[in-house]
Amino acid sequence: LRRTPEGGRLDWQVSGARGLMAEIDESDLAEALGALAENAARHAVTWVTVLVSKSDDGGVHLELADDGPGIPEARLADLMRRGARLDESGPGEGLGLAIARDIVEGAGGSLRLENGARGLRATVVLGAG
Repeated sequence: LRRTPEGGRLDWQVSGARGLMAEIDESDLAEALGALAENAARHAVTWVTVLVSKSDDGGVHLELADDGPGIPEARLADLMRRGARLDESGPGEGLGLAIARDIVEGAGGSLRLENGARGLRATVVLGAG
């Protein structure tokens, strides 16, 4: 994403534990995280962070956050439905977050969206692989 116009203007901070294994197909994980990262890049003002850590149950905890405008609380759940979009003026079909949710939940994990101190935070929790 750093090579795209949206991603290239941002400061990407990626950190966390290495060597963790999650119970999910590698290409499915790449697709889900790609959708979440693209969403963050589209709405971020200056930065996106990605943090990987071991979850409380020994699985994998992934957090993607941006410094964009966030989402009105009443619309957070709506964004997980296929075709739901807040910004109708830009590119996209409103499928990315729903696809990410389907992939993560299909692997037995969870995806949560919430407003952070600044912007939106997407949290993925997956079982240990």
